[in-house]
Amino acid sequence: MTLKLSQKQLLLLAAILAISLILATSNLLIPLIAHTPTTHDTTMPDLLFEPEALGLQNVAILDFSFTPPRICIEKGDMVTWTNNDQVIYTLWLVFAGNTSTYLVPAPIPPGQSWSHTFTEPCKLIYYSFERLWVTGKASILSIMGDITGPENPPASGEYPPDGRVDGWDMTALSKAYGSTSGSSNWNEDADMTGPENPPASGQYPPDGVVDGWDMTLASKNYGKIDP
Repeated sequence: MTLKLSQKQLLLLAAILAISLILATSNLLIPLIAHTPTTHDTTMPDLLFEPEALGLQNVAILDFSFTPPRICIEKGDMVTWTNNDQVIYTLWLVFAGNTSTYLVPAPIPPGQSWSHTFTEPCKLIYYSFERLWVTGKASILSIMGDITGPENPPASGEYPPDGRVDGWDMTALSKAYGSTSGSSNWNEDADMTGPENPPASGQYPPDGVVDGWDMTLASKNYGKIDP
């Protein structure tokens, strides 16, 4: 499979790489100028959050739903599910690729919480064991921004994350930039983060659009390699 980019995408990628090199030697944020293909606010955030601040994520269980419905974290991060409903929930976590079971923890009674630290990169879907229509998603990355890599194995048409944030990732982000679910260029993996939600929580869950928040996060981590 050969990646074919338009002239506009190549120019955008070149700009992103140039900004990444500057960010590697400076703490200053230089705005990213990019075409905005949707009505969403896809400008770069005025202030950068630190990627290290993304290590804690809370998921609320309320009204038979998980909030946020999807989380994206780094390996080594902890997620806490809190049951705010009046019934017991038993989480059933499965691998997104083959639906084999990742983990089934003890039930969470009303008003109680359960936490888990994820130690390996993977993509998960999780359910309420008692109510299989109540679902959520979790993406665990080796490094925030590492969403793809070279074709592996060769001639397979598969481009799994490769343990580093590099040009492959920035290219994938630029191709998905401005997209939302249902867009022809939508890439769920590229939607890693968003504005702080809830405010003052220190949490930045995916917001359903590939925008400046995602570009900023990947740029901050550009060049990092999973040890």
